[in-house]
Amino acid sequence: MAIVDAIPWADLVGGLRSFSKIEEVLTSKAADFVSMSRPLIRQPDLPILLGSGEGPDKAECISCNACLPIGTARMTCRAKMQ
Repeated sequence: MAIVDAIPWADLVGGLRSFSKIEEVLTSKAADFVSMSRPLIRQPDLPILLGSGEGPDKAECISCNACLPIGTARMTCRAKMQ
């Protein structure tokens, strides 16, 4: 039996924007890992900001999907440009 098969884990994907909520989820063991995608498109340095304790508690991403590429345009947060 592989180690991965012997150790169950849960990953929470999507919707978490607040560092305090992420801490709550991980501390309560509701999930072992969390992942982010769109918030990192808007703020690539977000993990550093959240981990340092000097940044905002919440990501700037509002989940509007304006980051999805259109045609051959590269993926970027167009909501931030407005």
